[in-house]
Amino acid sequence: MAWPVERKHPRVNVTLQAELRSTTENFPRRAQTTDISAGGGYFEMVSTVEPKNHLDITLWLGDVKIKAWAEVVTNDPHVGNGVKFVRMTEKDRATLKEFVEKIQQNSSSIERALGRGTLRGTLP
Repeated sequence: MAWPVERKHPRVNVTLQAELRSTTENFPRRAQTTDISAGGGYFEMVSTVEPKNHLDITLWLGDVKIKAWAEVVTNDPHVGNGVKFVRMTEKDRATLKEFVEKIQQNSSSIERALGRGTLRGTLP
């Protein structure tokens, strides 16, 4: 039985470039997102971090850079990490939330244009 996923913030599938710095290491990790929300995201990377560790994250939304302090919540070795944003400036959180909302609006417009209405639809 599949459990419903309840998230505080809606997520969108989008690839963004990111730099992650662990508090226990002296080097940055390069990663990219598979999905993102105002509350967290999933970062693809070969060298992952164990849950409960904290990361300084820099995300690039096009040419806009935002920063977050995050906690690792999931670890898929050699695949990636799911993180929860713990601290972020209000300006950066608002920028990220607006970015996510724009992607959601664009996705809905594309689905309507294709006559699908929902992600579960099929191509005509």
